Amino acid sequence: RRGWYLAATANYERDPIRDLNHRFTFGAHLGHDFLDSSHNFLTIKAGAGYTDENLGDVPTSGPTGLWEFEFRHQFKRSKLEFVHDHNLAYQNYGNNNTIVRSNTGLRMDILWDIYATATYRFNYESEPAPGKFGKDSTLAFGLGAKF
Repeated sequence: RRGWYLAATANYERDPIRDLNHRFTFGAHLGHDFLDSSHNFLTIKAGAGYTDENLGDVPTSGPTGLWEFEFRHQFKRSKLEFVHDHNLAYQNYGNNNTIVRSNTGLRMDILWDIYATATYRFNYESEPAPGKFGKDSTLAFGLGAKF
């Protein structure tokens, strides 16, 4: 069990549908693992960073508050795992935009290091580009591999 730890983050986004030409965020976190067993994992991180973005052809940049949450639960006697993670960024500049990204779903080991997923993704921005929706959701199915 690792307990308290320091972490760094860097994220780049581009989404022409939302009029997001670019958003680059980097920062540092203080985190803590609350659960870390063979069946459960829970970690929470909080920190500060800096964001540079161009949303709706308006360039802005400044300090950002950061929060990340990650939870995994492996069902006993099963290859099925419940997964949930979300992160929040509060941009403390311009319109004070709050950005939330959430991912919840199931993951199942199929064969060797190959797994299948079914997830619901939800994104929210309190101050989207003019004329754009602040909410977006996706239901996704996929295959992945562990390396």
